[in-house]
Amino acid sequence: MKLLRNARIPHGSFTRVVDILHDERILQVLPVGECTHEGVDTIDAEGYLALPGAIDTHVHFNDPGFTQREDFASGTCAAAAGGVTTVVDMPCTSLPPVTSVAALEHKLAAIGGKAHVDYALWGGIRGGDIDQKEIERLWEAGVVGFKSYTVSGMDTFSALSPQEMDIVAAMCRGRGVLLAFHAEDPTVIAKLAMRQWDWADFAEWSRMRPAEAEETAVRDIISRYHGCRMHIVHVGAKTAVMAVLAAREAAADITWETAPHYLAFTSEDLARLKGRLKTAPPVKSAADRDFLRDCLIDGRLDWVASDHAGCDWNTGKTAIDLREVYNGIPCVQWQLPWLASEFLATERITPARLAELTSGNPARRLGIWPRKGCLDPGSDADFVLLDCASPWTAREQDLLSLGKFSPFNGQCFSCRVRRTILRGESVYVDGVGVIGKRGCGHWVRRISH
Repeated sequence: MKLLRNARIPHGSFTRVVDILHDERILQVLPVGECTHEGVDTIDAEGYLALPGAIDTHVHFNDPGFTQREDFASGTCAAAAGGVTTVVDMPCTSLPPVTSVAALEHKLAAIGGKAHVDYALWGGIRGGDIDQKEIERLWEAGVVGFKSYTVSGMDTFSALSPQEMDIVAAMCRGRGVLLAFHAEDPTVIAKLAMRQWDWADFAEWSRMRPAEAEETAVRDIISRYHGCRMHIVHVGAKTAVMAVLAAREAAADITWETAPHYLAFTSEDLARLKGRLKTAPPVKSAADRDFLRDCLIDGRLDWVASDHAGCDWNTGKTAIDLREVYNGIPCVQWQLPWLASEFLATERITPARLAELTSGNPARRLGIWPRKGCLDPGSDADFVLLDCASPWTAREQDLLSLGKFSPFNGQCFSCRVRRTILRGESVYVDGVGVIGKRGCGHWVRRISH
């Protein structure tokens, strides 16, 4: 047994300091000093804020396949350094994509010996490759849901046509399956593609794929997938969020996430940050950003996920023609420190709300709660210790991702991760680095819906 002493945990709108007795799982949450067991290995949390280990539901670690951009070893090292104890990897940037049980088994064999944190997996449903039996088998195998695209730039993972969307909806309606969507409308984007663009002006990127594309796609998804469990990933547009919220008011089973870059930057930043900020969908206006921030603060946002997608800077991000610049930002390492600095340290949200956004809400929706996402007895002993009074400057060279670039480079954060604990074992210690053994991460199957 082990003891995490003097841990400050969320308690209503405030916090309380406790001792947490655990092995691989939490055994007891006790008042400080009331542990009666002798010879217990102890870590003194020193009054740091202790949250459930963060769950990043949207990472592209590209393994097996495009490992020149990121692999599971580097990606999970970055996760551990960012207080993330469970990542949920997307199916679309693996080779082969995870659209069958055979592909799932191939992926598990490739990544199992590399992971420094636990991992769950999304299955995928792509255009031209819809097999109801494989969807059912993947769901039974324990994937957390199925990702698909309404518009895709990947040759290996095509978007669903409108007809295919209807087929998938009919297959999954009423079955409890969670369907996640990259939502941008292909017709809106295709019409804009006919214009003459200045390909050296990075601000054009947000004009090519505007808020209208997100809103139109979200409304179409809500209409076609009525009666299904829906989730919209990386939302950047206010009007798309409003469509989701209206559908939820009308009893649709729908959730949504956004990413740190949509909360921090706008289209006005593209000309300055160029490739560092290029992702899909693009960041939008200041009004969109501010609305997303309001939703984070007041509870309308379900959770934040990084959409982590790294690449080699020299081959992926330095082109002056934005068509040649890779879409993606590596953010799994800095997401939690940035959120805590921007919203918790400034008293815009409570520690309990931060825990909802980074662990509790996604764990519930993805069917891995209460094993993950809470500090209750019986849950995995996954903790992140946050020091919220220790300013530091984000430097790209400190990123553990293969992609050493970020729009957050040079920013001052007020909160830092002091320690990350995975199932009772420290995997990252500030000032020391990642200490968890390669391969210590386990596959987390979905346990409910």
